[in-house]
Amino acid sequence: LNEVVAKVGLAARISTAVTFFAASGLLFIGPWVLRLAYGPDFLEAVTVFRFLLLHMIFDCNARVLVQAFMAMGRPGVAAVMQGVWVVIFLPLLFLLMPVYGLIGVGLAVLFSTLAQLIFITLCFPFILKVSTPRMWMNFSDIKIVLSAKGMH
Repeated sequence: LNEVVAKVGLAARISTAVTFFAASGLLFIGPWVLRLAYGPDFLEAVTVFRFLLLHMIFDCNARVLVQAFMAMGRPGVAAVMQGVWVVIFLPLLFLLMPVYGLIGVGLAVLFSTLAQLIFITLCFPFILKVSTPRMWMNFSDIKIVLSAKGMH
């Protein structure tokens, strides 16, 4: 169990770091790409685009962390995690979209995904009876990545 959690934690930290750096790059070039691809009328979507970049980071982390439960024969946790998203998303969508339009949709997606991530992190101590894996990479994680085959 501890080895599974450690490996899933490392995979979550690596994939979240990669997603974070990709999203950071898109944060800066996104408005330019939106204007180039769709014209200046779509610049209103930049705020929603940024919400979706945050969603991407949180979602990446949650989807990798849930693999610990799959590996331990607890696939129901993944189903409940998806249910948490829907149960939070739908009411938020109906509350926020009429008031804030597209930004409300982006906020509903973002908050639902954050709830999903909180849910899965709480499942580690409550269901697996282990600490939630660390979320951010440190120097020892970087050394592990660099020492992997083909990474010299």
